[in-house]
Amino acid sequence: MSRRESAALDRYGRFSPDGTEYWISDPRPPRPWSNIIANPRFGLAVSQTGAGFTWVDNSQLAVINDWKQDFAQDGTGKLLYARDRDSGALWSLSPAPVFADHDTYECRHGIGYTVFHTLAHGIRASWTLFAHASETVELWKVELRNESDRARAI
Repeated sequence: MSRRESAALDRYGRFSPDGTEYWISDPRPPRPWSNIIANPRFGLAVSQTGAGFTWVDNSQLAVINDWKQDFAQDGTGKLLYARDRDSGALWSLSPAPVFADHDTYECRHGIGYTVFHTLAHGIRASWTLFAHASETVELWKVELRNESDRARAI
């Protein structure tokens, strides 16, 4: 691979040093980078913007949430909003659907999980999506940390 090709890959993301995750640093790569997370009966697909869908038993016939079979558009998916009740600022913990300017953004796709790390409006967020190992349950772990110098109502 040439230095130019390597630089282009690094612009959007790269593998972690140990190779266990793919780190996406630009939410708008040329094509979506998606992760498929599943157990024998249940699964979810999620892209670097938060687009994706969830299914039970059959990913084509038993879709749980709205989905358009076109990841190139990367338009529907997992939605988790944050709003500052004092200022009225609104953003999402993944880029979609608000596509606000995050101060920092990183999506990490690993085996069995995807995590979004963002900083916006003085709030550092970590949002992890994964499936239960055997049950038909999608799990979200959300961590918020106020990094501003004032009390917040989020």
